[in-house]
Amino acid sequence: MRRKILKKILITIFSLNTFYFLDLSFPNKLFSDQKTNSLSEYIRKLEVNDFYILGPGDVFEIAFSENTLELQLIKVGPTGKINLKRFKELYVEGLTISELVKVLNYEYSNYLYNPDVTINMVSYRPVKVYIDGEVVNPGFIILPGVIKNFSLLLDKENQSNAIESEVFPTLFDVIRKSGVITAKANISNIKISRINPISDGGGRIKTNVNILKTLSLEDISQNIRIKDGDNIKIPKSNSIARNE
Repeated sequence: MRRKILKKILITIFSLNTFYFLDLSFPNKLFSDQKTNSLSEYIRKLEVNDFYILGPGDVFEIAFSENTLELQLIKVGPTGKINLKRFKELYVEGLTISELVKVLNYEYSNYLYNPDVTINMVSYRPVKVYIDGEVVNPGFIILPGVIKNFSLLLDKENQSNAIESEVFPTLFDVIRKSGVITAKANISNIKISRINPISDGGGRIKTNVNILKTLSLEDISQNIRIKDGDNIKIPKSNSIARNE
């Protein structure tokens, strides 16, 4: 009887210790590991921590509930402000899209019944990040908010048609523009810090990325999307990584 009680106590202690050290062992991730239970959930899912913070140069469309006909195309100015018909200037730099939606729903509720604001991004501002460590050209890197790719496809009559696709800039794009990594780079432990949304406490969040897993096709999610204001540090390895 005593052995059973002792066993339960040990299991309880082990479980509590596991949950206590969970946050320390696994820092905030910048990419998604969200799991869904059905196809319907999958096609509507949002990435974990998938926040986009607004800043000067962003252009978006504000739509309201079906009962109203108001539709506004907005650009964030160099001072971080936007101009709205009813409120003149509002400072929005540093807010995520969901945070701005909450603000606008509150403000417009004085004028509209159930404003039900939605925001649709029209164009993204350029992404400016800082990369340091084992790269040929460390410093600030500026990439387009959306990278356009063109490919040629041949139809049945062997006529080529240009197909345009758009993708967000990734860690690979930053490394490529920085002049490639050095022979002593440790690409299995790249350190990235990112601006944290105000509603999540502000400041910055950090994570480590193993881009080697992407190169080996083991985990392509390690090649994460880079966002404006990111800091990237590629540390030095203790030895020259010839295989990498």
